[in-house]
Amino acid sequence: MGTILSLIWLASIVCIWYFWRKKPNKKYLLTSVAALVVSTFLYSLTPEYRADSAKREAESTSKASSKSISKKEASESISRAEADKKEKNTAKAKSSSKKSKDTKASSATKVVEKTSSSKKDDVSDKQLLKRAKKLKYGMSYDEVKKNHGY
Repeated sequence: MGTILSLIWLASIVCIWYFWRKKPNKKYLLTSVAALVVSTFLYSLTPEYRADSAKREAESTSKASSKSISKKEASESISRAEADKKEKNTAKAKSSSKKSKDTKASSATKVVEKTSSSKKDDVSDKQLLKRAKKLKYGMSYDEVKKNHGY
């Protein structure tokens, strides 16, 4: 049934073009338009069309739900990134206040800090940066180990 209606629909489009452009005839043109409307309406009532439209609707809802999930995940990751930035900023503020306290610290505590940081396993960030500045592109592992005391 759907095949016949689709053929009628196609034929009515050809007739509309023919009776409008090639051989103008208002009566046949209106008849072709009416046939197009009726065949479209009848085709929308067929079980084939309903099954196809239900399938398309199910696909679109699944895509929409996956998009909404991905939007939620994206917004969560953005909020996580913002929270991480805030934590880093507060950590920087704490470290800067800690540095100012360190400058005021007594020399006895500085000596204790030096002895604890002199271990090979416990290396401060400043020492790592100093060592990293001495590295050059293309140095072999043995050169790095020999020159930097590893």
